[in-house]
Amino acid sequence: MNSLKRDAQSRTKDDIQHIRHVYLDIDRRGPEALEAIQNSSGAPTPNYVLETSPAKFQVVRKVVNIKQDEAEDL
Repeated sequence: MNSLKRDAQSRTKDDIQHIRHVYLDIDRRGPEALEAIQNSSGAPTPNYVLETSPAKFQVVRKVVNIKQDEAEDL
């Protein structure tokens, strides 16, 4: 979902050109963790929630004009 540099040979953070999405992987206690995020007043509402395998999720949020260090902190 994030664009890569023209000469990228892999999908590492050094190869990312523009950050358009941030991700959160939920690999343990998936349904409970997802419910906590959805009920939190401090967490932004996700644009997408993907179930990557049973009870494991990836929460995706669209972002604009964000730098790599800001994305990592988020």
